[in-house]
Amino acid sequence: MAKFWSLLLLVIVKLVSSKFTDDFREFIVLKYGEETKNRLERNDMGRDDVSMGGKVEHCEKLEHRPVIFVHGLHRTPAYFEPYFRRLRANRYNSSEMYGTTYGNGIRPNPLSPKFTGVKITCDFVKQVREFIEVVIDYTESKVDIVAHSLGSLLARTAILGGKCPGSDYDIGKPLTDKVHNYISVAGVNYGSSFCSIWPFNGRASCMGPISMRCNSDAIKAVNSQEERYEGDNSFALWSWTDELLGLRCCDHYCGDLKNANETIKYKFKSHEGIIKSSNNEVYTLLQN
Repeated sequence: MAKFWSLLLLVIVKLVSSKFTDDFREFIVLKYGEETKNRLERNDMGRDDVSMGGKVEHCEKLEHRPVIFVHGLHRTPAYFEPYFRRLRANRYNSSEMYGTTYGNGIRPNPLSPKFTGVKITCDFVKQVREFIEVVIDYTESKVDIVAHSLGSLLARTAILGGKCPGSDYDIGKPLTDKVHNYISVAGVNYGSSFCSIWPFNGRASCMGPISMRCNSDAIKAVNSQEERYEGDNSFALWSWTDELLGLRCCDHYCGDLKNANETIKYKFKSHEGIIKSSNNEVYTLLQN
């Protein structure tokens, strides 16, 4: 009997940790096409940790508001595993937790040129926006969004809509009324102080209209709004000792979220450590 329950738990973890379920996959193909499914599921990466979400059975009823996870640069949704464990312990399942991977998901050494050498393009924003819209359509529900690091800039840009910074592409109308809780974790909300330090200031992710530079077009756009637009509620979590985000960006705290309901500040937590330490707080905020 013990072996049975162990195997069952393994199956459940697999269902909520990797790839889309058959039901979600079929929905996307029928409604949006095979190309959209491939773009969001990212089978091209040849890994099992690059996408997640969907009902196991078509008739399944959701017990919780769906949560969309938006990862940071060089990451995948698997980075949020501490949050997944906390949510699973409170009976969230694969139909209520969703993620896709933008970029290549390969994490180089933070000090190497490859780390900040990735050009952040409108394609990243488009993918995040498309995924949010697909999940809302599939679940027929408002969603919660948890975004880490660069993921916060991309998600906020996607929710805001309008012209994609640096291009004529129209992202669409704001999604404000489709999002209930928005949670930024170590978010690049006012930039990253890395981008003001040589030699990082000359690298691709610190240059261009969508970049982590504190005065980039994208950073200015998401912070130009006078009222909260990320959702009904918004929250920011950041650390005083974040080695990648830094502390001050153009006279603001880098991780602050304009018009947030609440800001939680941590001591002695790294950019990665804050994910491992904030699962209880994030779970509590999601219950608003």
